[in-house]
Amino acid sequence: MKTDRGIIRRARYGEIERLSSLIRNTLLVSNSFDYDMNVIQNLSRQYSFDYLRDMTLRRRVYVHVTGEVIDGTVSLKGDTIYAFFVAPDRQRRGVGSRLLASVEETAKSSGVRTIRVDASLTAQKFYENRGYRIVGKERDTNYGTVFAMEKDLLP
Repeated sequence: MKTDRGIIRRARYGEIERLSSLIRNTLLVSNSFDYDMNVIQNLSRQYSFDYLRDMTLRRRVYVHVTGEVIDGTVSLKGDTIYAFFVAPDRQRRGVGSRLLASVEETAKSSGVRTIRVDASLTAQKFYENRGYRIVGKERDTNYGTVFAMEKDLLP
């Protein structure tokens, strides 16, 4: 597997528009195989500049940067992972694995015993391959099917 060695750091206010574009493009390119266009459009609208700006105030938002390019993002609040996206041209290169390992370590350092995520159909196998288990499933006509998943971090 080819890996892209970049850095993981907190997102900056001036990067919000780039994060919005990254997320919307990833939804359109990667998630459109698993969800119809209405779901993709609803999700894309959710990740507007204003929403992401507010999200950075409520959650710890991280980015993976290779050179000058933000090629992945993830956020963490308490024991839950949110808004985890990797640019389509950077998928299967280790970016997502590095971001996930980083937020798991951050959560673990904060005393989180079990980490949670609502995984899309597109991401379900990614999480399963990294030790997450399905604990529930939800279908929503506006936002599609998601799997409630979790992983024990501490024994």
